[in-house]
Amino acid sequence: MSSDGRGQWVPVVFVHGWTGRSTHSPTGKDKGAFSERIDKTSSRVGEVNVTRSLIGQLQTVPGVAPFTFDYHEHSGRWVSDPSIGPALGDAIDCLFDRSGSEKVIVVAHSMGGLATRYALGEDRDRADKVSTVVTFGTPNTGSIAAQLVGTAADAASVGSKTGAVIRLILAACGQATTESMNSHPCDGLPDFVAAFDGEAGRALRTSSRELQALAQFPRNVAVHALYGDARIRYTRGWFGISLESGDTAPGDIIVTTDSALAGSTSSDRVRCDYEFSLAQNAIDHGIAQLQFKPLNDTPAPFASSLGGACFHNNLMRSIELSNAATIAIETDIVSRLQQLGPTLTTALSAITSTGTLEEGFTVSGEAGKVDCATSASPVSITDNIYTCTPSAAGTDVCWPEPGGRTLLCADNPW
Repeated sequence: MSSDGRGQWVPVVFVHGWTGRSTHSPTGKDKGAFSERIDKTSSRVGEVNVTRSLIGQLQTVPGVAPFTFDYHEHSGRWVSDPSIGPALGDAIDCLFDRSGSEKVIVVAHSMGGLATRYALGEDRDRADKVSTVVTFGTPNTGSIAAQLVGTAADAASVGSKTGAVIRLILAACGQATTESMNSHPCDGLPDFVAAFDGEAGRALRTSSRELQALAQFPRNVAVHALYGDARIRYTRGWFGISLESGDTAPGDIIVTTDSALAGSTSSDRVRCDYEFSLAQNAIDHGIAQLQFKPLNDTPAPFASSLGGACFHNNLMRSIELSNAATIAIETDIVSRLQQLGPTLTTALSAITSTGTLEEGFTVSGEAGKVDCATSASPVSITDNIYTCTPSAAGTDVCWPEPGGRTLLCADNPW
């Protein structure tokens, strides 16, 4: 870790969600919500090659001083409990004072975002002590999944395709045996289902009294919402449900998109496409194997959805969202540097126009394989921007060498 350009440290507080924790369990079996390795992506080409966790990645940003707020023992209670929202408010006050009046940045998963709303609404002056809140899948208007579990509603009474699909996912997972959970795609979901029957779970139901009474985020605080955008394609007769063949967007399965976005000032998403029909998925995969269709345009099997980058509990392990969180926090800190006076911008490139190293640059480390497309990216504005697999995504900056198939990348250019 290092201080920013002013020689200052900015407190960044990590707040977990219900059933979660911000620190490792005493036995080490359960890891903190923000300290698992970033190992997931919506891309179906290549693999993520990032050795850092979200906390580890943010520690490379100059000026970031990370702190964890853990309320795991009390996470079954609502955010008004003294050990959750009010305690988080006290922590924000303390960090603001001890850092020399540096505004605090909050990174919150799920119910942690609601605890942050409570803490900021509890004391009007506290909003001036927080600059940015980054949320991962916060159910600002409630969770359909919590509503379905709490009311034992059947698929036909939900009133929407999204609700019906979520209900069927919960029902299918509820039928799995304890033994099969070790390898079942629903691994981890029973914790959520159990939590929905508690005090916090009841409060998280859509339009609950507790949610309606909860203060909104203050207008002077930037709220950057990060969310999972799963799309599921299904066919008629799925589990006997009377729906026409089509698709639906259940968000991250636990929290829908509109709930995650409510009250935000900016947002980023990770999108994942799934196909429930095994037969159709096999056909699509075969077409992709024959190179008639890109693999990334082919929906993944539904069985992989709860282990994918878009699932509620995996959002902090998504390379797309972890990078978005890092950029949001970097932007906040850079804005503080700009308050010191005019910014002098210097453009640097490690490569000359002939492909040789610029003076003062050296190459170190072993070469790694990066698989880039042979043509320019379809969203590029110049012909030297390429589509690459996630193996290059863990680096901070890359320059293309002549020929377009080789990149010189810097791991930490700061």
